[in-house]
Amino acid sequence: MIVDINKILDYGRYYEESEYIYPIRWWFCLIDYEVYETEELFDKYSFATIEEIKNNDNYIELFKTNITMLKKEFILKYEYTDKTLINIMKQRNCNYDVAFRIYIEVDRTLTELWREYRHNRLYGDAIKWCKENCIRYKN
Repeated sequence: MIVDINKILDYGRYYEESEYIYPIRWWFCLIDYEVYETEELFDKYSFATIEEIKNNDNYIELFKTNITMLKKEFILKYEYTDKTLINIMKQRNCNYDVAFRIYIEVDRTLTELWREYRHNRLYGDAIKWCKENCIRYKN
């Protein structure tokens, strides 16, 4: 079987401040090459713990790209400082993610640069994950 990289990209997004209750959200099934959420594996397939899923040879943890860290890298690369975001966080009483979205929405060019930057990192991380796990993939 072959996995379509574009079908798994969005599942690889990981946010530090996420309130998801399990440490691992997405799993890849080596039998059907589909992505499953932890809760789905608990509900439909009777797994009881994360460890039980990890010990099952049919599922592996999907790659994770830390989007919050990626945003910080992006700002430093294209804007050289994140002081503006810190000011937005203080003024709006919001987290880094919200401040980032407010900041890039002002500049269309920056928005497009961010989308491309994020896509390229997710894509690269997905390819690396496929290679590490001996999973055949297509672009």
